[in-house]
Amino acid sequence: MCSELQKLSPPKQREVCTTMASFATYVLNTSYHLKIAHYLLLLFLASSHLHTSVNSCIDEERRALLAFKEGVTDPSRRLSSWVGLDCCQWKGISCNNSTGRVEMMNLRNAYMYTLSGFDGERDEMEYSSLGDAAYNNLSGKLPSSMGALGSLFMLKMNNNNLEGEIPQSLENCTCLRNIDLGDNKFTGKIPSWIGLNVPFVSILRMRSNFLSGHIPQQLCNLENLHILDLAHSSFTGTIPKCLNNLTALKVAYYSAYNIYLEYAQQTGVMKGRELQYNTSLMYVKSIDLSANCLEGEIPEEICSLVLLHNLNLSMNQLSGDIPLEIGNLVQLENLDLSLNQLLGQIPQSLSSLTFLSYMNVSYNNLSGRIPLGNQLQTLIDSSIYEGNPFLCGFPLSTACSEDGNPTAKDPKDNDNEDGHDELWFFVSLVLGFIVGFWGVCGTLVLKKSWRYAYFRWFDTIKDKAKLAIAVKVLGRFRRNF
Repeated sequence: MCSELQKLSPPKQREVCTTMASFATYVLNTSYHLKIAHYLLLLFLASSHLHTSVNSCIDEERRALLAFKEGVTDPSRRLSSWVGLDCCQWKGISCNNSTGRVEMMNLRNAYMYTLSGFDGERDEMEYSSLGDAAYNNLSGKLPSSMGALGSLFMLKMNNNNLEGEIPQSLENCTCLRNIDLGDNKFTGKIPSWIGLNVPFVSILRMRSNFLSGHIPQQLCNLENLHILDLAHSSFTGTIPKCLNNLTALKVAYYSAYNIYLEYAQQTGVMKGRELQYNTSLMYVKSIDLSANCLEGEIPEEICSLVLLHNLNLSMNQLSGDIPLEIGNLVQLENLDLSLNQLLGQIPQSLSSLTFLSYMNVSYNNLSGRIPLGNQLQTLIDSSIYEGNPFLCGFPLSTACSEDGNPTAKDPKDNDNEDGHDELWFFVSLVLGFIVGFWGVCGTLVLKKSWRYAYFRWFDTIKDKAKLAIAVKVLGRFRRNF
């Protein structure tokens, strides 16, 4: 009976126990069944303590939490309550009612939600498999002892000042579903245990750190991964072609591991802005590898991720053509390929994306006619295509020729025009000199009266100038003597 009660949620346990207590009280008020009432009361007292009798702190996990507290600087004093032997009573810590294992390290908010059961009733529960230490201005390194917290579902420590390498011991946290270490100062590489020993990760967010090296192939083993954010770091190499193994970005299915995502909060960068996702988080499908040093071509395998909503590969060193099959991403809403070295034409298949609301391919080496149709005709901002001098067509002012190329002039024609301009400059200079010289001197030669008048006027000006100079010199001489 006790084991069956333990399987129920705390509200259900309370309801059953209340019913049992009422029944026992009724039986006690009669003169019969005293023995049955005695057993029912004992069962009621035992079940009323089910929630607290097993809720005790495991010493190994308590030491791991204390090591975390000692290893970081906590200006917000969120960890000041972490004293005593029972870590299950510490602020922000919650333990599993059956095993006593730490399942929540929530240093910001408690996540409450309601679940609808098969019987239509709604049970209020606290989902406690979280480790949220975000926005607390923590600094320092993550201790290796954190690997003892093997029941954590979420490791969320974004927007702090944590540094050092990501500890290898975290591979023991095999229940992790959400890893968010973004906006910190972590160094080193992405550990390879992500995807091997921790295979159920749904969200991997490590943007804005000092991480480097190649993007590990092991990430392709994360079949449940639907948000991959490694932007604004120093990753090198090529984009893994095996990303087509990310099943959650190809097949629409609801995983039991992702139930908690409906009630967790997450930030993401879409359309150049940071957005906050709450209840819709589990429906977000995104890959953001922007602002790194990635090179090579965009792998065609990405075009098989048909559920992808956001693809941001901007500010890298990618080259080659845009994959022709990119139109297969029928759910795509945001596409940013700007500030790369991409070549060739913009694929016509992009015009078939009916959900596309933001696109940026500026500052590449793209050429040819800009495709038209569907959503592309609503993207009328010419800055989307700027920095590609060989693109033409709407919304650019550069017209296309019949073969789809810009109607640019031949460089030889430009050279000829420059030569003609130089010739005409000298011709006009000579003509101006001839007209000006003979227009004055020729008139004086041919017209005698004008010639005499000109020389008389010139003599008058000369005499006035001499007189003015003499008066000025004489006046200065008198002042000196």
